[in-house]
Amino acid sequence: MTRSVREAGFTLLEMLVALVLFSLILSGFAAMFLTLQRTSSSLSRVETSQNVDIVRRFLQQSLEQIRPYTIRQPNGLTKLHFVGQPDHLMFTEVVPGNRDVGGVYQTEIFLDQDRLLFLRRPLGWGGNKKVEPEVLFKNVADLAFSYSPCPSGSQKPTSTRWTMPDQLPFRIDMVVTFPPGDHRQSLRLSSFLAGSTC
Repeated sequence: MTRSVREAGFTLLEMLVALVLFSLILSGFAAMFLTLQRTSSSLSRVETSQNVDIVRRFLQQSLEQIRPYTIRQPNGLTKLHFVGQPDHLMFTEVVPGNRDVGGVYQTEIFLDQDRLLFLRRPLGWGGNKKVEPEVLFKNVADLAFSYSPCPSGSQKPTSTRWTMPDQLPFRIDMVVTFPPGDHRQSLRLSSFLAGSTC
């Protein structure tokens, strides 16, 4: 009778071995889950930093294409088509390419709420054609431009507002910052303008 009861149940040793095996299997699954989570997070960070690099190169190329372009005002005077403010940049760029892509464009880079926007419209379209801006980044904390004149002792130093209506700046610096806790690093770039009269 004792023999049949013993065969029907588990011994304490068998229970301990089963618990150890079960805990080893659980820890293996937990380690695998944590590894997958870390890998996914790392891949996301790499992808985001690559996106920041792509936008940096795109903006750098656009700023390097700035050219002086004058517009005639209603009073007959001409004015350089360039507006440099602390958080908004408008300029004329010459985009190389074929007839469909290349040409002279009015371009703007600005912050709308928390989105960094890029607007490029062909000059000469007039105000009746609507062009939607491209969203370069969402969830942006701040955008800051600074402008440097030609390097000489008589010129004023770098400022956050371009006030010389008859010439382009020598250099434009741009900084895009993201909110605290965002794993994207700030985008910083400096561009020396080929169209500057220096």
